[in-house]
Amino acid sequence: TERDITRLVARRAGECTLGELATRPLIVCAEHDSLYRVRAQLAERRIRHIGVLGADDALVDLISFKDILSGMELAYVHELQHALRARDQALSSSQRSLYLAEKVIESSLEGIMVTDAHARILSVNPAFSRMTGYTAQEVIGLNPSLLNSGRQSPAFYARMWESL
Repeated sequence: TERDITRLVARRAGECTLGELATRPLIVCAEHDSLYRVRAQLAERRIRHIGVLGADDALVDLISFKDILSGMELAYVHELQHALRARDQALSSSQRSLYLAEKVIESSLEGIMVTDAHARILSVNPAFSRMTGYTAQEVIGLNPSLLNSGRQSPAFYARMWESL
């Protein structure tokens, strides 16, 4: 570690090889090993660092638990950014579809009324207002039964609402 190197420099051990100074053999892993496996080795052997061997079995890096956490954190951030981009694209697509649906309803020559699950009017199109004489402000929040002409039987309206 950096602390170990500083201690060795202070002792003027610069003329020795690393093998002469090491108190334990360097534990290594392959560069394609999973971070989970490397973390398990660090914990199991109670060591702070592990060497990383390249394809030619040469030491290419030294990794610590902190490095693993940083890598996992970075991967999590990238995954989160990807999820947010996907959500934004889906939201944008939904907004475009909703806009188109609103334009179709608004320009339709048929009177259209949109209600919620409790049979409250949420919106009406201009054709509805022309056909009924009611403005959107007058009917929003009311029950469509306000259009009951009295010409049909209660059973007719019951069947109609059941089918809707």
